[in-house]
Amino acid sequence: MMKCQGCLRTPVRDVPGRNSGVLGPGAFIDALAESTYATAVGRWVIRAACQAAAAWRADRLPLGRIGVNLFPQQAHDDVLERDVTEALKDFGLSAEALELEITENIALNREDTGELVRLHEAGVQLALDDFGTGYASLAYLTRLPLSRIKIDRSFIANMMLNNQVAAIVRLLIAMAHNLDLRVIAEGVETAEQADFLRQEKCEEAQGFLYATPLPAAEFETFLRTRQIAGAPAEGRKARDRFEPPRPKPSRRRRSSRS
Repeated sequence: MMKCQGCLRTPVRDVPGRNSGVLGPGAFIDALAESTYATAVGRWVIRAACQAAAAWRADRLPLGRIGVNLFPQQAHDDVLERDVTEALKDFGLSAEALELEITENIALNREDTGELVRLHEAGVQLALDDFGTGYASLAYLTRLPLSRIKIDRSFIANMMLNNQVAAIVRLLIAMAHNLDLRVIAEGVETAEQADFLRQEKCEEAQGFLYATPLPAAEFETFLRTRQIAGAPAEGRKARDRFEPPRPKPSRRRRSSRS
């Protein structure tokens, strides 16, 4: 297990016209991002993610990184570095175990990259989310201290149906590798998609093929199940990690000696 991602959900109870249950982020995240609560909620998410990841890693569960999506307001309020540093320190989580995910729009509208550079130098990972869906110049790829790009799920969903989309996915992976960036594919749902990405040397993937979104307690059970089943612990190759295909060693025939 290379990475898990923290996702916001909100419970729904006794709301006219809705069944009880939970609302996914698509139902409220845009309104929250534009509200005055964005920075405070974003700070809580960072702290909750760091607290959970630190506890799971302390139990030696097979978890690499935990990812957190940033609100645009967090990236522009000049408190991000402080919030991240305090959360890592308070819960004893190593910086390398946290990955901050930003969108292309955040990258475009942030002229001062000092905070992100300092966080990256401290070890925090930085991923560009939903890559390929914006209208940005590619120049920011060299300006931001990125560790990874995440190819948007819309490309992954269609790449097995459309040769042009498949060509775009190949291009995005190759471009990222030429920039010394790793690649995560979003929304992988079939073994056929996974095989294609593996052949193209995409390092990581996420999607329903591997797991559905889980509450924290159920995710911990999921990790423990993997641990019991013999999944590798931190620092070793996990089953969900994509490794580039390696050529099989040639077997030379030994010459017989008289």
